[in-house]
Amino acid sequence: MASLDPLVQRVLSQQRQLNRQADMYDWNARREDIVDDDDMMPSQMIRETVEELDDDTIFDAMRSMYHSEALMDLLDLVKGTFRGSTRGLEIVNDPVRLEVRRRTLVLELLKIMMDSHVKQRKGHTVFCTQLVDILRREIDILDMPSLPLLIEHILHSIEQAYRNQEETATCVPIPLPTVELLPHLFGRMMYFAKVPLPSTIVSNWDFSDGDPWTGVYLLLVDVFREMELTPAQHHRMCAKFLAQVDVEMTAAADDDTQQPDFAMLPGLLYHLQLFVQHTPPAVKRDVLQCWIQYMLRLATEANRVEAHRRLFANLQFGAQELRAFQATMLYQLDKLVLQDESLGGLLLELLQSSKGWTSVHVALMLLLHVHAKFAPAIDKLCVHAIATMPDQ
Repeated sequence: MASLDPLVQRVLSQQRQLNRQADMYDWNARREDIVDDDDMMPSQMIRETVEELDDDTIFDAMRSMYHSEALMDLLDLVKGTFRGSTRGLEIVNDPVRLEVRRRTLVLELLKIMMDSHVKQRKGHTVFCTQLVDILRREIDILDMPSLPLLIEHILHSIEQAYRNQEETATCVPIPLPTVELLPHLFGRMMYFAKVPLPSTIVSNWDFSDGDPWTGVYLLLVDVFREMELTPAQHHRMCAKFLAQVDVEMTAAADDDTQQPDFAMLPGLLYHLQLFVQHTPPAVKRDVLQCWIQYMLRLATEANRVEAHRRLFANLQFGAQELRAFQATMLYQLDKLVLQDESLGGLLLELLQSSKGWTSVHVALMLLLHVHAKFAPAIDKLCVHAIATMPDQ
């Protein structure tokens, strides 16, 4: 290995010192080289060292260590550089600049990891596994602007790996280590589910379609729609989202004064229905059932709040807001039926199988009646319902 920059060597030395200090508090480490209190090194020292380094010097050192097969040393340098690129307690550190450095570092390491993975030697397999663990931890402190770029990079690198495989008639080992990072990135993105993406984010996807793009829209619409999913995968993914909606819409069982965030329902279900637009009817029906379920839930909640106004005076959403969410959902469902006629047929089937009618069912029937194709069926359904009503 070529001689390293003195500052890089200092980062390595300081990180190894921090490793030893961390091992002192690990009961399973069984280390003999105990660090005296006088020799304890504060984390701020490694921040000051990394602050003096420029990105080119760091990346050159990493490439040199990688090509020299000094993989464990490289992992120490990666840990030290990440640790030194955190803000710490120093108010003079620029958080935006540090975020850019961490993001650039992750991008560089993703390239190294893909190259290492292809080699499939024992040392490289261990290296990739440990590097994935490091990057998972670092993803947890990345800010919103970094995440779409990293998600796009990984998706494009996966596509490129398979394209290279076809062109060179070689087999890329599966699974790809970068794929293991995607769920973690998606999870971090969901942390910003309601946060609009900054206009400064550079992306190959178009975020300017009117409504502000948030973390959840990015995942539902652009990320997953760009991926080639089989019908079975589509169905499983949809089931997971619906299960998560159930979790989000479940209020504390022992507290009647708490409400779920009903405001997320119209946008989330609309984009989820777009996500399944080109899937088999069974998947679309599952999402439509979710629409009806939560429109009924909003109606029940509105009646509950209205009947006990004084008791629920401090709730986040009153009856008027809850009915406004219902109206928004009806409006969006009408747009979807215009785009995809099969939705109207599925919605009609669900209404025909309903055992009881509420104001929600009537509103949905009126929605379908506006579309000439479904008007005769709705008329027939109403006539049959009136004819079979029990005598009072």
